[in-house]
Amino acid sequence: MVSEHFQKKLFLFFKLNDSGFGIESEMLSDAAEAGIKVVEVPITVRYDLDGSTENPITHGVGVLLKIIKDMELRRPLIYFTLPGFIIFLIGIISGIWFLNDYLNGTSINFGPTVIAIMLIIVGLFLMLNGILLDSIRKLINRKL
Repeated sequence: MVSEHFQKKLFLFFKLNDSGFGIESEMLSDAAEAGIKVVEVPITVRYDLDGSTENPITHGVGVLLKIIKDMELRRPLIYFTLPGFIIFLIGIISGIWFLNDYLNGTSINFGPTVIAIMLIIVGLFLMLNGILLDSIRKLINRKL
């Protein structure tokens, strides 16, 4: 039952792409993005009468994966740039560590240096992708 506070004009803000239980998370995300105020309303429910047939663990993992996928589209800066920065930082720190070992003469292994360089490149690539995707998302939202 739709409450009187859920007005028809609000339906325009909801994309409703998901089916099943994941739609709740999608609706909350759409409401937050549109600036719609959401309040919790206490209800009573009895699960002993007609319980859910879905496994709670697979249901929880499915909802979590949907939230992460949704975050990829709505928040690319967090989804791509933050992990990219962490990978980049690990590459820089390990590169400095390996360079220090080389300059002190304790190690001349080429493998760790290549790994550090690859971490730096992958981190920079992820950060750049996050920034570009966020810019594209903002342009698309401005056009709509």
